[in-house]
Amino acid sequence: FNSSAGAHFSAQSKRKFVIWLLEFVNNYLNFKDPVSGLMQIGFIILLVAIVKGIFYFLQYYLSSMAGQLTVKDIRQDLYRHLWSLSLDYFYREHTGALLSHFIYDLNFIERAISKGIRDLFINIFQIVIFAAILFGLDWRMTLTVILCAPIMIFPIIKLGHKIRDITKKMQDKMAEINIILQETIMGVRIVRAFNMEDTETYKFRNENELFLKFRKKFTRITSLQVPVVEALFTIIAVGILGYGGMRILDGHLTKGEFFMYFGTLLALTPHISVLSNVYGIVLSAEAGMEKIVSILEIKPAILDKDKSIEHIIQKDISFKNVNFCYEEKTPVLKNINLTIKKDEIVAIVGPSGAGKTSMIDLLLRFYSPAQGKIEIDGIDISDISIASLRNQIGIVTQDTFLFHDTIQNNISYSKESASMEEIIHAAEKANAMQFIKKMPNGFNTIVGERGTQLSGGERQRLSIARVILKNPPILILDEATSSLDSESEKQVQEALNTLFLGHTTVVIAHRLSTIHHADRIVVMDKGMIVDTGSHDELMRRCVLYRELYELQFIK
Repeated sequence: FNSSAGAHFSAQSKRKFVIWLLEFVNNYLNFKDPVSGLMQIGFIILLVAIVKGIFYFLQYYLSSMAGQLTVKDIRQDLYRHLWSLSLDYFYREHTGALLSHFIYDLNFIERAISKGIRDLFINIFQIVIFAAILFGLDWRMTLTVILCAPIMIFPIIKLGHKIRDITKKMQDKMAEINIILQETIMGVRIVRAFNMEDTETYKFRNENELFLKFRKKFTRITSLQVPVVEALFTIIAVGILGYGGMRILDGHLTKGEFFMYFGTLLALTPHISVLSNVYGIVLSAEAGMEKIVSILEIKPAILDKDKSIEHIIQKDISFKNVNFCYEEKTPVLKNINLTIKKDEIVAIVGPSGAGKTSMIDLLLRFYSPAQGKIEIDGIDISDISIASLRNQIGIVTQDTFLFHDTIQNNISYSKESASMEEIIHAAEKANAMQFIKKMPNGFNTIVGERGTQLSGGERQRLSIARVILKNPPILILDEATSSLDSESEKQVQEALNTLFLGHTTVVIAHRLSTIHHADRIVVMDKGMIVDTGSHDELMRRCVLYRELYELQFIK
C-alpha cells in the first residue's frame, strides 16, 4: 500500500505488517550474518530502483515517441493532402490559419497521445488493482461506492465539454494571431511606409489579450477538475465512513479490516483525479482533430483518371466550346474556341476580368471546364496525367516567386538534376549572368524571402532562367513584364525573345508594346473571344483592341 493508505492503518495492523515482513526476511533470505544480510537488502533495493528507473524511462520515452510519431504522420498526411486541393481552397483560407493547424492544433493531439494515453493505462491498471482489493475486503461497501460514482462522473463530463469549447475558441484566436503576424511580416514595407507600426501593434495586442482571456478560462476549468473530483470523492468517503461504522457495530467487519478498506479507498482518489484530467486532455485533442479532419475530408477537385496516360506534347492546343465559372457561379469564360499551333506565339489581351488568366489555369488543370474541353494533339487533357501535363508547361508570371534559398537552387527548382553547366547556360540565356556575377557569393547568394534581395527585373530573369532550364514544349507568360520599369523590361524582353524560339507560347499582356512579335493576337472581353488577328488587322477592325492600344500610347 502507498503512504496515504498506510497512514490510516491501526497501530495493531502496522505491528502485524512489520512482524510479517521480518518473518519473511528471516525465513526466505536466511542471512548468515547481519552484515551480509544488510548488503543483500541494499542490493535488492538498488536493483528495484534500477528496474523502476528503466520502466519509468521506457514508459515516458515510448509514450512520448508514440505521440510525436503519430503527429508526424498526421502532419505529413495533411501537408500532402493540401497539394491535392484546388487553388480555390488556398484563396479562401489564410496562410496564417493553415500554419496554426500545423503547429498549435497538432500540439493538443500530441499531448493527448503522449500524456493522456500513458496516464489512462497506468491509472486504470492501478484502479483495477485497488478495486480488486476493495471487493476482497467488502464487496457490499464497494458496490455502494460504485453506485455513487455518477456523482463524480457528471461534473467531469460537464467540465470536459467546457474545456472542449474553450479549446476551439483558443484555436480560432491563435489562427487570427498567426494571420496578423504573417500579414504584417510579409507586408513590412507597407506597414512602415504608412507609419502603421503602432496600429498593427495595437491590433496584435488586442488579439493576444483575447487569447490570454480564453487561456485563463481554460486554465481555471482544468485546475478545477482535480479539486472537484477529490471533494466529491471525499463526500463519498465520509458516507462510507458512516456506513462502515455500522458494519463494524453489526459485526460484519473488524476495525482493522475497515481501516484497511478506508485507507485503500483514499489511495484510489488521486488515480480518479488523474483520469478526470485525462478526459479533459482528450477533449482538447478532439477539438484540434476536428480542424485537421475537416481539411483531410475535403475532396480534391482535380484528380487523375484511373487510366490517365503519359503523353509527349507534339502539336496543337485546342479550346473547344469551353465554359467555366468559379464557385460564385458567375460565368468567367463563355464558349471559348481557340487553336494554338505548334511553335506559334499567341498573345491574349483584354481588360481586367476578361478571363485571360482563367484560360491558363484551365490549361494547367488548376480547374476543370464546366462545359467543353481542352485538347492537346487531339487528346482531352483530362485524360493526360497531371504530372505529365505540367512537366511539359513552363510559366513565367508577373508575381515572380523565389524561395529563401540560393540563386542556383532557385534556377534549378524546375530541374533538380541539372548540372552547374546547364544552370549557367540558362542564366546566360536569361540575361541574368551580369547581376549574378556582382553578387557576393555568385550562384550561392541567398536571395531572401520571395527574392527580396533582388530587384523586380532580376527576380524576373531568374524565373525565366528557371523555365529555360526546364525547356518545356509549351510556354506561358502571364503579364511577365507589366510591373517592370523600362530598363528592366528591355532586359527581360530580350531574355523572353530567346525563350520563345522553338516553343509554343501563350502570352498574356497588359503592355501591348510587348506583343508585336506575336503570330496572332486574341482579344477577350467579358469571358469571350471578340476578335483574333495581327496587330495591324486588329487596329483596323477591332474597336476594343484599338481603345486598349490608344489608352497606352496616345496621350
